[in-house]
Amino acid sequence: MIRNDLPEIFEAFDFTNPHTTTGARPKTTVPTQGLFMLNDAMVMSTAEITARRILLETTGQPMEIRIQRMFQLIVSDGANDNEQQAMLSYLQQTESRLQTAGDAEASLKALAMACHALFASSRFQYLE
Repeated sequence: MIRNDLPEIFEAFDFTNPHTTTGARPKTTVPTQGLFMLNDAMVMSTAEITARRILLETTGQPMEIRIQRMFQLIVSDGANDNEQQAMLSYLQQTESRLQTAGDAEASLKALAMACHALFASSRFQYLE
């Protein structure tokens, strides 16, 4: 790692100063961390890659199976009933809207947006 050129993710998540000795990293949560997860190109790209993987692994399966797979991959736990219902509604509405707009990859894009939202969620960012 180059000390004078830290990746942006390290700065957003309070990486310790590489020029000094630090016994313990302070625990902080600041708005820039949430904004980073919502706006960073790497996070968006990872969401799309994850969506492609889910679609490949669940070909021919109902949307509920895709949702459970998404939660398993991203938060290492299944979706509860409320999460399942909310995500199902979101995916159906988003996919329908994208199809109406003539998007050929509506399923992929809707699922990628859902993955992105889950990456930006507190359930992904914090260990319970």
